[in-house]
Amino acid sequence: MAASKVKQDMPPTGGYGPVDYRRNLPRRGLSGYSMFGVGVGLLVFGYWRLFRWNRERRRLHIEELEARVALLPLLQAEHDRRTLRMLRENLEEEAVIMRDVPDWKVLCVCVCVCVCVRERGRERECVCVRERERECVCVCVCVSGVCVCVC
Repeated sequence: MAASKVKQDMPPTGGYGPVDYRRNLPRRGLSGYSMFGVGVGLLVFGYWRLFRWNRERRRLHIEELEARVALLPLLQAEHDRRTLRMLRENLEEEAVIMRDVPDWKVLCVCVCVCVCVRERGRERECVCVRERERECVCVCVCVSGVCVCVC
């Protein structure tokens, strides 16, 4: 076989161009300053929402307290009615239990509204507006001229 003449590759005349060996990654995301700015913005927004929510929560708490204060007389009246009903039931039961004991008097309980006739220092004399059925011992609690007596 005859030897064929092989043409060898050679660099182009003037040589190859420069080889780019540096990292050539595309820019992704925000710069450091912009990320810092976004973080500060989110922080300010979060604090603003927090302060607004605390103000709203404080307003709701005040509203709840006002509702409790408004309902307190009703709840106190219901409690007083329940207490008086229990006291009356206890006295009725006492009368049933002690009916065979001679000289036993069941406590007379009546609630009446009294008006203060005169005031001597801290002692007040009260006159009952409602006529009592029986002779009772009266305990009065006077507030600004009107007394509530439990007899």
